[in-house]
Amino acid sequence: MARDIQLIRILGEETYNKITNSKVLLVGAGGIGCELLKDLLLMRYGEIHVADLDTIDLSNLNRQFLFRQKDIKKSKANTAVAAVALFKGDTKLEPHHGNIMDVSQFPLSWFRQFDIIFNALDNLEARVYVNRMALFINKPLIESGTTGLKGQVQPIYPYLTECFECTAKETPKTFPICTIRSTPSKPIHCITWAKNFLFAQLFGEESEEELNPADLETDDAQEIEALLKETNELLALKKLIKDDSAEDFIDSVVEKIFVEDIVRLSKIDTLWKSRQKPVPLDYGLYSKKLKELPPSVISDDQKIWTTEENLLVLVDSLKRLQARYKSEGVLDFDKDDKDTLDFVVAAANLRSFIFGIETKSEFETKQIAGNIIPAVATTNAIMAGFSSLQSLNVFSDDPVGNSRLIYDSEYINKFVTQCPPLPGNPNCKACGIQRGIITVPSLDIQLGEIHKQLLKKYGYSDDVSIVVGNNRLVYDYDFEDNLTSSLKDLTIGDGSIFFIGDSDDELQDIELYLEVAPKETEIALTDITIKKKPVKKEESKAEVTIQDGDQMEEILDEDEILIIDEPTEKRPLEVEEEIHSKRKKSSI
Repeated sequence: MARDIQLIRILGEETYNKITNSKVLLVGAGGIGCELLKDLLLMRYGEIHVADLDTIDLSNLNRQFLFRQKDIKKSKANTAVAAVALFKGDTKLEPHHGNIMDVSQFPLSWFRQFDIIFNALDNLEARVYVNRMALFINKPLIESGTTGLKGQVQPIYPYLTECFECTAKETPKTFPICTIRSTPSKPIHCITWAKNFLFAQLFGEESEEELNPADLETDDAQEIEALLKETNELLALKKLIKDDSAEDFIDSVVEKIFVEDIVRLSKIDTLWKSRQKPVPLDYGLYSKKLKELPPSVISDDQKIWTTEENLLVLVDSLKRLQARYKSEGVLDFDKDDKDTLDFVVAAANLRSFIFGIETKSEFETKQIAGNIIPAVATTNAIMAGFSSLQSLNVFSDDPVGNSRLIYDSEYINKFVTQCPPLPGNPNCKACGIQRGIITVPSLDIQLGEIHKQLLKKYGYSDDVSIVVGNNRLVYDYDFEDNLTSSLKDLTIGDGSIFFIGDSDDELQDIELYLEVAPKETEIALTDITIKKKPVKKEESKAEVTIQDGDQMEEILDEDEILIIDEPTEKRPLEVEEEIHSKRKKSSI
């Protein structure tokens, strides 16, 4: 084909052949993912697997151009693959609808088949997880993300360049419960209250657990009493939802939430020493004006509604939600569900009015409540293009030297910043530690057998400790009870992470991935990066060897990696500041 001839001319026949024989994984079929899938197909990658957990929403259609109105509620991965079927050429496509962090669907052995992994995710937890998988299997990862007019592409070559976790990421903000429920001061406090508390209490699942006063994050006895009473009264209101009289339910909700609860809060003087007291809603006064308002006055989602208009929307949405709850049961908030969105917008604005806080339009509230990050289709397309171009470096003789981290720091049409990948941060909790894989034939293996293998591998240490997951200690030299128990009995499954330490504190932290491979007949420890604790400057450089049985070996197996480091110090502060000034990590 003419396109293939042009590719050979541009890339060279050798690189072209490598691409057509490569198998790659694309994680995410959203804004960047749809664009990147097209690019990878046009580059003639031999086999592309697309994994995504999400289904298509109406709001996706303005920037995810492989989807149409008829595709709403369908799998993103399946739909994206079907949409490009007409121009996929000889490329083999495989969609996977599922959570990339699901070990049963996507075990480590599944990741191993790929030559390159592309991240096009909007979820920080999933991005961190894929980064760890790339480190375990030592495969290149091309990380990308956009936020409005800004975006970045980061090529990651495990243990050679920075990984995704080498620099700190901005985490979502959370708010104390007492701020949300007692002393809001910003619109987001009221929106969070309306969405996560009020809507969930009235129309969500009933919690079997009683509210613990310790969870309220306040020591004020009056405030605790008021909040507990407020919760109990909401549970009583929930029982009225299925009553025949909608008016009684609606009047009870408005009177309780915006009058009685506010009066109760305003009497707690300790809360208002440095704040303005909330003013209860005059429901009788405003309700008389509702009949004079035509529904058309609230059709504009960019308009800031008046108090009367917000009350009109709240009453109308409560009628709709009550009817749905009777027929459907438990309801979930969805930013694209008109009924649930109207309720949250109106309730949040009425609470803002009561507390003297700025109110928001429906459009603004939808973005905040739906955690919507502004997306620009052109930025997605350009960052997808950079990602695909970065993948060409994988096939070069010097992939790290040829790579450039790409960051759009202001507006993509004005300028793009490029800088070479930096070496990994020695203090990184992902790539700055030892990592390996424990392969077992079944979960019937006793923990003691794994313990023996660990001592055999790290025999120069007196003993080791084993922690599973974040903080579950299953063995150390003072706790040997579990050695005769099987992994199955200890509820340790495929994909579990072991953290290994030693009594002499000689080893750096070791992170081992447990992989069940029934075809194996023995326990094996492979793909280990070995380091000893940094020695003092006056001491000589430590020699690292692997003990295998009674023999001390200096030569590792072919599938093992040996890294011997000189003593390292923390990255200088000025270097960290330069890194953060050049590129702020963003998400889709």
